[in-house]
Amino acid sequence: MLSSFFSLALIEKKQHDLDYNKNWWSAYFKNPKNNSFNFFIENHSGNKNFHWEVFIEKNKIYESDVVLSKGENKEFPVSASELENKKITIRISNGNEVKEIYKILSNNNK
Repeated sequence: MLSSFFSLALIEKKQHDLDYNKNWWSAYFKNPKNNSFNFFIENHSGNKNFHWEVFIEKNKIYESDVVLSKGENKEFPVSASELENKKITIRISNGNEVKEIYKILSNNNK
């Protein structure tokens, strides 16, 4: 019985590990409710190479490449001015997949 509990505990621990036999990544704003556009990329995939672009409406204002190891989480600062009522889109790709996050600042966000 003790060996069964030990085996189950080990299996459960592996299931809660974000990197064990998993292949995913995410992008999200540091604070989705304020005026900051700083965002994170969290990598739990085998791909280390990411490319990100920042758009105001449909105009690209900035882009960059980054290398993130599996399990790494990194914040990227984004600054821009005069953004009221404009859509800010951040597009991130890892070669296989593209994800977008966006914000629209309005008078109510101040």
